[in-house]
Amino acid sequence: GLGGGIHATDGLTIRRSSVWENTSQSDGGGVFVTGGPLILTQTTVSTNMAAGLGGGVRIGGGSGHEILSSTFNDNVAAVYGGAINSSTVFTLGNSILAGNRTNVSIIDDLRDDTRPTEVAPNLFSSAAPSHFTQAIVETDLADIFATTASVQFSGVVRTVALSPTGVALNVGYSSYLPADLDDLDSDTNTSEPVPFDARGVGFPRVIGTALDLGAVEIQQVAPHFEGTLSGGSDTVSIAEDAAAGLLVYNVDANDGIGGATDDNVSYAIVSGNPDIDGDGTPAFGIGVTGAVRVRDPDDVDFEAHPNGYDLELLATNANGVGTRARLQVDIEDRPETF
Repeated sequence: GLGGGIHATDGLTIRRSSVWENTSQSDGGGVFVTGGPLILTQTTVSTNMAAGLGGGVRIGGGSGHEILSSTFNDNVAAVYGGAINSSTVFTLGNSILAGNRTNVSIIDDLRDDTRPTEVAPNLFSSAAPSHFTQAIVETDLADIFATTASVQFSGVVRTVALSPTGVALNVGYSSYLPADLDDLDSDTNTSEPVPFDARGVGFPRVIGTALDLGAVEIQQVAPHFEGTLSGGSDTVSIAEDAAAGLLVYNVDANDGIGGATDDNVSYAIVSGNPDIDGDGTPAFGIGVTGAVRVRDPDDVDFEAHPNGYDLELLATNANGVGTRARLQVDIEDRPETF
């Protein structure tokens, strides 16, 4: 019948939810609405199938329909509108419609007609409606999602992860965020813009210069140093004039967004690393896995640095967010030989 997941004839509101893996033998693989308005906000509609129109959502009539800050991915319709098909006017803003198909293989997110009204930028992987002036079209899904279909279960709902460097970042309009009707921040203000994304408390809705498109916000979490450096500093000692390549310290960090130790983390020594003899090679270097080694033994000199070396370390994740720590390298004096 109509609406594989939900069939509503007298209005429907869905917020901070997921409509996932439903099938309709007619229209509306995920949702079919006619009559009263559909209000769909901060919701992920994914992996639904319709034998007719609207793999994700089919709007069959009525008025006042709004789809804001939502993500449509990997929905399939046999006829038109892999993500959305509508026979009436609806509002669309701050949303992602990408990777949706008709006839299994033809990318078709939204039929190009006059029915959708654009109130904020939207992102498509196929042609946008011709009357849209702020649409972003990106055919490479890797520039939209973390992978072609990266499922996340963070928070309370199922979502699709965004690429941390993709085109959906910081291009939305905060003025078209839905209201905080559930008072998620418990401040009794239900008319303010919603403060958290679809995953709820702990996932701020706006991070950075502007709103991200879709149901979730990329969380710009900083990397975390592990071991003793998790406290911000550590101290180690080595002999004066130690040989080149000597392992001084092994720095471990994770990216702060679920990666394993050293995955998607880059390391640098940003200060405290002198080139005493001026040959262009500083005393220490740090490798891709965080190994701090002696580079130039001539720069590891007690007389020049009796208080040792205060190295400032920087770990940066794939989002470009960095965390700093300090490594004090003390030098053990050795008798001079001539």
